[in-house]
Amino acid sequence: MVAYLQRYKRQGDYRLRAVFSTIFGCAVERIHADLVLIIPVTARALQIRGYHQVAGWFQPELGPVQLALAEKKDPQPHPRHFRLTGDLSALVGKKVLLLDDQYDTGRTLRSAASLLLESGAKSVVGLTLTR
Repeated sequence: MVAYLQRYKRQGDYRLRAVFSTIFGCAVERIHADLVLIIPVTARALQIRGYHQVAGWFQPELGPVQLALAEKKDPQPHPRHFRLTGDLSALVGKKVLLLDDQYDTGRTLRSAASLLLESGAKSVVGLTLTR
C-alpha cells in the first residue's frame, strides 16, 4: 500500500485509480448514507497532483452541502479546520459518510465529523482506504 499510495498520490499516476475504484465504490454504497462528502485537499496539492485522490476512487454526487478547508490564521498541520458551504439545513438529521484516503491519527476525520455533528448531522461515519 505504501508503494501504491506513493505512485498514485505523490507521483500522480492517475491510472492507478482503477485498482481500488470498484472496491471503494461498493464499500460506499453498502453504508447507505444520506450524504457523502470527501475530505478536501489543499489547492496546492490539487495543483501539483492534478486530481483529488479520493475522487479517483469514488466521486459522489454534488449535494446541497459541501466540506471545504477553512482559512487558517495560524498554520498548523493538524487538526485540519473545515467549513461547510451550501444549504446547511439539508444536513439536519442526516447520516453523513466522510471519505478520505488514509487514516493515521484520526484527527482529520474527527475534526470534520465534529463540525458536521455540531451543524445538525444525525451521525457521521468515516471510510478510508488505508489505516
